[in-house]
Amino acid sequence: PHLPKPRLCPAPLSGAPPPMDAAGYPAAAKGGPDASAAVLAGSAMLTTVPGRSAHPQFLEKLKQPSAQFIVNEVRDFVGQFPADLTRPQAARRIHSFLSDVTPRLLRTKAFTDEPAEDPTEAAMEGLEKFVVLKLYKLLFRHAPVDVREDEHAEQCIRKAVDVPLPSELSGDSRALFQAASAQLQKVDEYRAPKDKSVCMINAYRIVEGIVVEDAYRKGDTQAVEGILHRILAALVAKACPQNCFSNFAFTAAFRHPSRTSHEERRCFRQFSAALSSLTGPSAGQKAAEANPADADVGRTPWLVDAGVTFHFEGTSDVGALKVGEVEELLDEHHRMTRALRELAGLSAT
Repeated sequence: PHLPKPRLCPAPLSGAPPPMDAAGYPAAAKGGPDASAAVLAGSAMLTTVPGRSAHPQFLEKLKQPSAQFIVNEVRDFVGQFPADLTRPQAARRIHSFLSDVTPRLLRTKAFTDEPAEDPTEAAMEGLEKFVVLKLYKLLFRHAPVDVREDEHAEQCIRKAVDVPLPSELSGDSRALFQAASAQLQKVDEYRAPKDKSVCMINAYRIVEGIVVEDAYRKGDTQAVEGILHRILAALVAKACPQNCFSNFAFTAAFRHPSRTSHEERRCFRQFSAALSSLTGPSAGQKAAEANPADADVGRTPWLVDAGVTFHFEGTSDVGALKVGEVEELLDEHHRMTRALRELAGLSAT
C-alpha cells in the first residue's frame, strides 16, 4: 500500500485581507497573496500551502448587487445571534441558516454568470467561512468550560510528552511523524472550520499511512485500529496544539454536515478519542452519554445532508420547553418540512 496523498493545507494567514466596510462585510475583494511551502519528511513531500485561496473570489461575488440581499441576511443573522447558546445549539442554528441561504445565493446573477466547477461546494464553503468568522468570538472558547477543558488538556499532554513513542514508529516513519506533528500544530493558526479540518486531515493521513505500511509489512491488518489510536495519541502529545480541546470540538461541530466527508468524520472521532485517552472524557462527552439526543448516531445520511437534527425528538412535555428553544424547534420543523417536500419532488416554497 502507498501513503495516502495528504490534502492541501489552507493558505497562511499573511498579507492584507480583502477590504471590508465598517461592520466587516465585503466592500471589495481581491485575491490574497500567492504563497507556497513544502515539508520534506523522509521520502515523502507534503505540500502544505496552495497557491491561492478561493475565498477572496467568493467575497468578490458577494460584493455584487445581485447578492446584496444575501449579505443583508447574513448581517441580520449575525447581529441577532444569541450569545448564550451551547455549541450544539449554535451549530444547528448556523447549519440551518446555511442550508436555507445557499440555494438562493446560487440563483443570484453573481453566481450564475461565473459558475464554479462545483457551485454548491463553492457557495456553501464560502458562506460557512464567512458566517463563522463573523461569529468566531461567540463560538470559539466562548464558554468557561472550554477554557477549563483546554487548560486540563494542556496539563495532561505536558505530563505525557516524555512517554516513549509507540514501537510501531520505525526510524523511517519518525520523520513522517514529525511532519504530522507540524501539521497538527497549525490547527490553532486558522479560524474557519474547513481550514482547521484540513490541518487535522493532513496529520491524520500521514499517521494512517504509517500505520497501514507497518501493518502490511508485518502481515497483521487486524491490529490497525489499535495502532492508529496509539500513534494518534502520541501525536497529540508530541504536537501539543494550542487550545487542543476547543479546536477539535469547534471543527467537528461547525463543519456543515453536507460538506463533511466520511474521512473528516472519522478523523474528528479518532482525534477526539486520542485526546480523551490522554485526558479522560470531557464534560461534553459525559453530557452526550447522559443525553444521547444530541448525538448524530443512527441518523439517516440524507437527513444529515438536509441539516435535520431531531434535537426535540424525545421531548414529550411541551411545558418543559424553554422560551429560547421555541424558535429552534420551529427551525427544526421547517428543515424537516423542506426535506420531505424535496424527497417528494415538490417545490420548496
